[in-house]
Amino acid sequence: MKKAAMFLFVVVVLAGIGIYITYLRLQQHEQMRGQYTQQLIQEQKQLIDEQRKKLGHVPDQLPEQKTQVNVAPSIVSRPAPAQKPMPSPLGYFKCDGRQYCSQMHSLAEARWFVHNCPNTKMDGNADGEPCEKDSRRKTDPNWQ
Repeated sequence: MKKAAMFLFVVVVLAGIGIYITYLRLQQHEQMRGQYTQQLIQEQKQLIDEQRKKLGHVPDQLPEQKTQVNVAPSIVSRPAPAQKPMPSPLGYFKCDGRQYCSQMHSLAEARWFVHNCPNTKMDGNADGEPCEKDSRRKTDPNWQ
């Protein structure tokens, strides 16, 4: 009986040590992950700063454009594009056939597509502001 109790005690102690070591490794992993995330954030901030320096002064938000919508019995017409197309930041955007909000990576990209590309389907109410019903606007802080 004493041997069985002693064996059980040793098993419990070894299991406890194993759990503790696993817990420490998990904490270490989480700490390393947090440091890596902070490193990525810093790198992204540096890239953004470099891009802004190259571009000069760029407003954080596009100015609001008031558009007039002509509604016929079943036809919604989109206002004509502005005199000059919106410049593509660093030349990243180009009309490549994408039409839907789900295909866009950012709100700025969607705005550029609506103002510069034909046959987009991102501005349902034709007010010039795309992806108004896209859930990422509310849930994703990077969707700006």
